[in-house]
Amino acid sequence: MTRKNPYSSPETTSAGMIDHDRRSLHRCVVASAISGCIWAAIAYFLASQWMGAIIAGGLLASPLIGIGVGLISRPTYYKSPLARVGMSLVTLYFAAAIFGMAAGINDAMRPIPDRLPGEVVRQSVMAILWGLTSTGFFLFLWPLSFANHWLVGRISGYSHYRDAARTS
Repeated sequence: MTRKNPYSSPETTSAGMIDHDRRSLHRCVVASAISGCIWAAIAYFLASQWMGAIIAGGLLASPLIGIGVGLISRPTYYKSPLARVGMSLVTLYFAAAIFGMAAGINDAMRPIPDRLPGEVVRQSVMAILWGLTSTGFFLFLWPLSFANHWLVGRISGYSHYRDAARTS
């Protein structure tokens, strides 16, 4: 039986760092999926009146969109606040485009003759992006996106590495 050194923490060993990375990744994925569901509710509130039933495709894809955005933005948790502000705008538009694509795929699957499925999807993506910009929704969704990234980062435990990087 080996004795554990009481002066070393799991975070100081390479195995502890890998373990922390896995836990951090797991927390990031779970928090991002939940975040995607919350963003789906926001999208439903803002867009269901003009999108109608096709919004269901985007709503169903929202947890996966949230996970994708969380994983894409994860490296910026170590960057400056200005970089995180910029990334929150980029990921807001990225998520909106993917949401529009999922809604467009849902719309393209409807049995309506003489439609080009690719054009239906493209139209849905462009409509979402145009609506986000022209209505000014991005002006209040952008700070919400930044706050969301901050919260997912905190839940993921990125502050542990930021603090460790500052001391070394």
